Amino acid sequence: MECTTCLDTSPPSDTRDGPEDWAIRHTARHHDHAGFRAVVTSFCRVTPAPGNPLYEQAPPR
Repeated sequence: MECTTCLDTSPPSDTRDGPEDWAIRHTARHHDHAGFRAVVTSFCRVTPAPGNPLYEQAPPR
């Protein structure tokens, strides 16, 4: 979570609870800091299947 006023950030978390609690505590300490940005990182893994033209172009493993 990132404060849009001062750009301070919460520690990373695998759940929403930690960053949301951090935002509530941050606003309690800084009453004029009420806007926050949720920063999310998503990961994906892609493996072309045999028969896919891109599979044939992949370098050997």
